[in-house]
Amino acid sequence: MNAPMSINVEIVPRMRGTCGRPTRNGAPCRVTNVRAARSHGVPLTMTIQRLRTFDYAAPGYYLITAVTAARRPILGRITANGIIASNVGNVVTEAWNMLSERRPWLSCVAFTLMPDHVHGVLGWDAMPVNSREKLWHIVGSFKSGATHLARTRRYLFRADLLWQRSFDVRVLQSERRRRIAVRYVEDNWRREWQRFVSAGA
Repeated sequence: MNAPMSINVEIVPRMRGTCGRPTRNGAPCRVTNVRAARSHGVPLTMTIQRLRTFDYAAPGYYLITAVTAARRPILGRITANGIIASNVGNVVTEAWNMLSERRPWLSCVAFTLMPDHVHGVLGWDAMPVNSREKLWHIVGSFKSGATHLARTRRYLFRADLLWQRSFDVRVLQSERRRRIAVRYVEDNWRREWQRFVSAGA
């Protein structure tokens, strides 16, 4: 089982999202809850990649991606040396680490924050006999746990959305695919930084 990852924390104020549409005074419109997001055309559900006939309680490893509501970049910022987490990003990391603490049979292999999404690789060799959990229960627990922590610590307002609904998942059906996925997750921030540098060149 991997040890909980450590990450630098940058203290930032609570943040609200914007939809990009100007208000009457010219400031960006704040998007803080489901009703406001729908009225401003902000996406609440991400595209789902799932195999219809696959048993997502089956032993194996999975690459998951969860995206913030309205793709707000509230989880941190990318630098040349890595990503510096915001307060919200820090509790998201904490919620990820809690998955394996509460489920000793679960292996959280890799995880990375990006400003507006997270990637993670997790899996198991066997679930407890009396467990009825499937992958979406585990990911749902992670997302709701992160939201609860962020609201409890007042990094988000109670009406604020943290995540888009659902998540993307890729089944890693071989050891080779698992290695590729882990490398992808671990290098994701570096690729994004290189794109940022190239765009500014």
